[in-house]
Amino acid sequence: MKIYAISGLGADARLFDKLKLDYPITHLAWENIHHVNSMADYAKLFLKHIDTEEEFVLMGVSLGSMLCTELAKWCKPNLVILISSAETKHELPKMFRVAGGLELLKILPETLIRASGPLVGKIFGSNAQLRKDCLKNLDIPFAKKAAELISTWDNVNEIKGAKLKIKGSNDYVLPFQSEDTVNIEEGGHFMVYDKADEVSQIINNRLKGIKA
Repeated sequence: MKIYAISGLGADARLFDKLKLDYPITHLAWENIHHVNSMADYAKLFLKHIDTEEEFVLMGVSLGSMLCTELAKWCKPNLVILISSAETKHELPKMFRVAGGLELLKILPETLIRASGPLVGKIFGSNAQLRKDCLKNLDIPFAKKAAELISTWDNVNEIKGAKLKIKGSNDYVLPFQSEDTVNIEEGGHFMVYDKADEVSQIINNRLKGIKA
């Protein structure tokens, strides 16, 4: 069985480097985002990389999880793993939708988007060098378009198949936790990297119940 993984906004395959899972991870790199108009349309671009002839798992972090939620509508994964994310638009902070409606994201200055001081570290719950590198090398046009897709995401349907939702208690980016969320104490939005051992244990325990 293979795990197809999509990272969070601004991050790359390194986000999953510290995970120690029982099955191999195949990272799905970002597709061209600039010609799509919705999260669903963007998710469809990743379908061509998924071998549906064999059993597989979808795993995403933040934006990547939202894409996995949409992908699960068109394929049949054995499990969908959502880390530091939201399953429906109702789990997004209201300020995200307000910002999208006012198109504030389009006018944010680059210096603000790339900010990497103590406050940003507090918000993400991480001072990891990888987080700082991701912000430093962030593709600004991509980030603004991705943020637009997040703020206008219209999904209201929960995943029909098996799922695992993991969230940190100190996630200030996407703080909402539903009743079926597995909580990691003091985990921040970047916990898939900072608390990889705990995240790995939770995922592997769930994977044991899946036939390979």
